[in-house]
Amino acid sequence: MSVSVAAPIGGAMAQLGGQSRPLLLGNGEIERFESHHDVGIFLMLDKVLDKSAPAHQCRDLVALGLIGAGMADVDADALIADLPPHENRAILKAAQDVIFAAFIDPKVKKKDLSDGSQEPTSARAPITPKKRSKAP
Repeated sequence: MSVSVAAPIGGAMAQLGGQSRPLLLGNGEIERFESHHDVGIFLMLDKVLDKSAPAHQCRDLVALGLIGAGMADVDADALIADLPPHENRAILKAAQDVIFAAFIDPKVKKKDLSDGSQEPTSARAPITPKKRSKAP
């Protein structure tokens, strides 16, 4: 039997150190990041989106994501510190994913925006075709 690893609710998965690892940012990890780097999480979101975030901030954010998902602080720091510089692109992607996941409400299903609506698809009534009259 194989067991697949799924992202935690409100979290993301990232390939780090040759393994798929869960990442999760809670309020504690976000506050820890903000106080250590003196940068707000929303500014960090902008930085990771435009790829201007410094590598050390991305690495710290991913390490905090590992800690939030249950890895010991020392192990998370060691794992991230051991990753070579060519892994920084994957670390940037993991930082983007974990921030996005933190701010998406896990209770809200994907939205169908094809019709311009802002309602979650689960809130819509099913569409039933109308019967046409038989006109002579």
